[in-house]
Amino acid sequence: MAEIEYSREARLKAMVLLRKHSGNVEKTAREMNVNAKTIVRWKIKEEFTDEEIVAELNRGQPRTEATPMDARTRAIHRNLYLLNTEFDMNKINRFIEVMDKIITRETAFEEITKQLANNDRTGSSDADDAGIPNFFN
Repeated sequence: MAEIEYSREARLKAMVLLRKHSGNVEKTAREMNVNAKTIVRWKIKEEFTDEEIVAELNRGQPRTEATPMDARTRAIHRNLYLLNTEFDMNKINRFIEVMDKIITRETAFEEITKQLANNDRTGSSDADDAGIPNFFN
C-alpha cells in the first residue's frame, strides 16, 4: 500500500489544530481526515518550531497587549499541551515536581501576605505574629 504524501502546509495545519485542540490527537485526526498515528508521527518528528505553530495559529487575529495574568494563563495552557503530548515519564515527573514547588511557593507567599495584612489592620508589626520565624536571634 502506497503511503500518501502530505504537503508541508497540511502538516503545519495539523500541528496548529493539535495545539488548538490542546493535544487531542483523535479530534485533530478527525478534523483533518488523517489517521491518528500519522498525526502522532508528525508530532514526534518535530518538523515545526513552536514559533511557527503559534504564528500560524495567531495569523489574522488582532494583537493584544499581554498582562501578567495572560502570560501565566498562556504558560499553564502550554504546559498542559506539552503534558498531554509528552511520552517520556521522566520529563512528566520532573514537570510535576517543578509545578508542585511553584504552587507551594505561591501558596506560602499568599498566606504570609494575608497574615501581614491582618497584622497591619490590628497595628501589630512583630514578625513572629505574622507566622514568620525570626532567624536572626
